[in-house]
Amino acid sequence: MDKIEIHRTETCEVDRSVLPSNAYSKGYRDVIIQDIFIIIETCRLDISKDGY
Repeated sequence: MDKIEIHRTETCEVDRSVLPSNAYSKGYRDVIIQDIFIIIETCRLDISKDGY
């Protein structure tokens, strides 16, 4: 597999009020983060059976 499929893209902004006054932007850099979600579902069925 040559590329990783990206499901969501977000831009993270920095709160400039916490930076020194002489700080300047060096631009953005891309970072890939992989999260794994495990979803467990419980399904209960009520089945009516015809008896013979």
